[in-house]
Amino acid sequence: MPRLPRAELAASIECARLLIRLSDGRYENFGHVAVDCLVGGIPVIASDIGAIRKIVSKGEAGLHLALGNRVDLAGKAELTLGHFSAMAEMGAIHARI
Repeated sequence: MPRLPRAELAASIECARLLIRLSDGRYENFGHVAVDCLVGGIPVIASDIGAIRKIVSKGEAGLHLALGNRVDLAGKAELTLGHFSAMAEMGAIHARI
């Protein structure tokens, strides 16, 4: 997968309202994009694996997904759409730090 130039990544994050990070950890185990989003005040929904489980504080900075569980993904997506202001507040927690 090609990497975005830093400026293009920053511009994409500025436009984002939410990051859904579906990953099994093969390509980016640490979660650099998730960290960039959290710093920018963007809430994150991420697979509950590796370092990302600690980076995305469950219920504080975002939500965790069970890896490969489509029902969990659908439920989290529905929760997010129905409570976007709460998700925005989750993202704002890290933006204030």
